[in-house]
Amino acid sequence: MGRSPYPPWRRVTTVAILFSLPSVGAAQAVLAALVGAAYVAPYVSRLTRHLGDGPAIVREMAAVVRGSRTRIIAASLKSSSEAVAALLAGAHDVTLPLDLILAMGEHELSRQAIEEFDAAGAR
Repeated sequence: MGRSPYPPWRRVTTVAILFSLPSVGAAQAVLAALVGAAYVAPYVSRLTRHLGDGPAIVREMAAVVRGSRTRIIAASLKSSSEAVAALLAGAHDVTLPLDLILAMGEHELSRQAIEEFDAAGAR
């Protein structure tokens, strides 16, 4: 996409995309990349709630920023499946609340394996 025409002290670092039509979200991502934004941040859960398919918008954005330095940081994620869907759609990074991070690491079989491992170590 080329270098930003702006000096480093006037650079855009992040462009938030809260509400937009799918094609407009991609257009906003193009503009963000053209001005040298480090990140574009689609609010995925809000986009899904209002437009039906937030990950589809992320997928379009990923296609148009490919080859630029602009990274997609998916925000407003409410579940582990939504976070995974955003990453599969092309988001480079995600921002997650602590409770979701902790929930993503929990699984009954993992807990059971830890308990079995601890019990075997105690023998």
